[in-house]
Amino acid sequence: MLKPSTPEVAECYARAQEARERADSTQNLEVRTIYLDAEQRWLTLAASYEATARITQFLGQEPIVKHPICKCCGVAMWLVGMKDLSINSQRYTFECKACDLTKTETVDRHDRPD
Repeated sequence: MLKPSTPEVAECYARAQEARERADSTQNLEVRTIYLDAEQRWLTLAASYEATARITQFLGQEPIVKHPICKCCGVAMWLVGMKDLSINSQRYTFECKACDLTKTETVDRHDRPD
């Protein structure tokens, strides 16, 4: 058996297996359907984590800018704009969908990991 690429992937596969075992152990068709649906959702999440890990490995770096947390309401802000300011810098604009607060960050391309 192949080793999962990340701990999150391993956890998803473990939860999917648990859901399958519960589905196989019940005679109730409604409960079985619920567990099989849960298994499918765990497998879909595992595939998403694996794709993210492969893309990150392919690029050879972590994402350039992490989504900031809104200071007003504590939720992750959405990236709503990117603009090249020069050959060496880029501006990212983030917006909080909960309270409409915006935040702009400028990143010097020389500071990014290669």
